Amino acid sequence: MSLPPNVKAMICPYCGHVQEAGVRCVACHVQVDFLTRQATQNDMGPWFVRDPGRPHFPGCSYETMGKLVSMGVITKHSIVRGPSTQQFWVAARRAPGIAHLLGYCPECDGKVSPKDVRCPSCRTAFGAWLDRDRLGLDAIRGLPGDPDHEPHVQRKPGHTISAFAPDSEIAAPAAVGATAAMPPPPVPAEPRGPSPREITLEQQLAAASGRLRNLAILAFAFGFIAFAALAWLVIRSVQPPG
Repeated sequence: MSLPPNVKAMICPYCGHVQEAGVRCVACHVQVDFLTRQATQNDMGPWFVRDPGRPHFPGCSYETMGKLVSMGVITKHSIVRGPSTQQFWVAARRAPGIAHLLGYCPECDGKVSPKDVRCPSCRTAFGAWLDRDRLGLDAIRGLPGDPDHEPHVQRKPGHTISAFAPDSEIAAPAAVGATAAMPPPPVPAEPRGPSPREITLEQQLAAASGRLRNLAILAFAFGFIAFAALAWLVIRSVQPPG
């Protein structure tokens, strides 16, 4: 979009639409004030929901995806992509980390509960991807015909294995020969943050501990009052009548 030279242009920070400067984007209708920008920044992440009406919107966090599932915005037929799909579009019921929230196992398509940590049929573990800085992309591999093509898979230094990587990917590749260069030292994977289920359990445990502490304080207070009343009655009973 081209604007007259004397008109101040603005690029929408959300969808990239070019327009005359204003407080709201005329294409995606989102305000561009500081608070709205910060709220959007807080929810950004490597997950995407295909929306032809807003094809240029930034990705969102895993927590936001969970909220969209609970609100019914994301259904089993929604088209999503994220770290667990290596950024390829798939149906939401096939996306690891999202499918079980919708009640489906991404491997065997069996019915599961969103509270399950493992599929009761195929025993696939359900995980959450809470790292909003990693896209979950696979290692760069040369293609047949490229001069840099190598027959053996080589992982880029610094690439960490995702929580959804199969066991075969975790195993180190075999040496090509006695003269093969030593692989770079493995980079330790960053610790995964707590899953939404773990956070909920911790909150419930903290609330239960608080209730037990309050009950203990009340029991001590009532016991002290009862003891004082009993002592007062004993003292009154042994005193000679006036």
